[in-house]
Amino acid sequence: MLDLNRQSNPSGMGAAKKSLNRLRKKLGGLYEMGEHTERTEGRLRAAARDRLEVVNAELEKLQARAITDPAAAERYETFILERGRLHQVLAR
Repeated sequence: MLDLNRQSNPSGMGAAKKSLNRLRKKLGGLYEMGEHTERTEGRLRAAARDRLEVVNAELEKLQARAITDPAAAERYETFILERGRLHQVLAR
């Protein structure tokens, strides 16, 4: 294990400090990336909630017609599948 308090090799200390600084920079970058990811995921969840409202409204409109109209039934099924995907996004 590297002892950072040891001063018997001054050139080794410089290398250790440089290495620590590089690690700190990388950790800072990872933290920023994590923050960005959380903000992006929040925006995606908000968009999924908005879209879910639209999908649910369309399903209500199509429900009665889907029983007798094949085109409406196909659209209904498409919205059902989309609603499932939206629920998966929101469950994360």
